[in-house]
Amino acid sequence: MSRGVLVWDFDGTLATRPGNWTGALCEVVVNRYPDLGMTPDRLRPHLQRGFPWHQPEIVRGPCSEDEWWDHLLPVLAGALRSATPLGESQARQLAGDVRALYIDPRSWQLFDDVLPALRQLSGRGWRHVLLSNHVPELSRLTDALGLSHLLVAVYSSGRTGVIRLEAAFPRSLADECRGLLWASLGLDPVDPSTWRRSRARLTTGSFNRIHALRADPLALLD
Repeated sequence: MSRGVLVWDFDGTLATRPGNWTGALCEVVVNRYPDLGMTPDRLRPHLQRGFPWHQPEIVRGPCSEDEWWDHLLPVLAGALRSATPLGESQARQLAGDVRALYIDPRSWQLFDDVLPALRQLSGRGWRHVLLSNHVPELSRLTDALGLSHLLVAVYSSGRTGVIRLEAAFPRSLADECRGLLWASLGLDPVDPSTWRRSRARLTTGSFNRIHALRADPLALLD
């Protein structure tokens, strides 16, 4: 019997790619022009705008995979032009190489606790949905990483076009969920001295503490 649906993000929650977009763009430059001495730090300031999720107020319609990447190509090429002496044609060619590199499953790694946590929650009757601002090929990436058999659906903004829904849920719900997360991690939101790690991840044990605090997360929607 299903207890309900848990909605997950992908990048930084279930999996990670070293360097993310900056790392991928840096890799294509280093592979083609090693003498440029390219580093992620040189590229990063030029990738702070231009991606669809940088303008969440714009509701975009669905598009094909090729169209999505075609829209992103000037952003990547522009970053290269700003950070290197490369010409327009060279920058666009390198920007076009990012697609294959970024969606290569070998570049991604699941966090160690992801599969055990999802399996444990599935065993308790929860279903999992992936909802992320990501590339249109996200479902194929989850297939390659061995996640798809644990997911009932995968929704990527690169496929659906929608980035954000205004007032999708009330602020009170967000505040209550945030309180549960802080409590499950054993951290105090108003006491920075308890923030001993740059990143805190929920483990299967953390999920047990959440269940102790709220036996049914869907009750938050009542």
